[in-house]
Amino acid sequence: MSPLALALDTWGVLGAVLVAGAYLVLRMARFARPRDGGGCACPSASACGGKGPSVADLRAAAARGAARVNRGSTSVAR
Repeated sequence: MSPLALALDTWGVLGAVLVAGAYLVLRMARFARPRDGGGCACPSASACGGKGPSVADLRAAAARGAARVNRGSTSVAR
């Protein structure tokens, strides 16, 4: 095998490593960036974040679920 072929392989591998590294840096930057609307991924931002279900609604739903489990329901959520 010629030294030129080895050099081309090396440059190809280094290029792939650089592309993968740039991709990871971009993904980390997107992950660390603050999001609007509480970081919700739904298409309608009006239903997410601060405009979503209130804490009281969530607590009431949790209480209903706990009451159902405590009554002896055959729920899988035990």
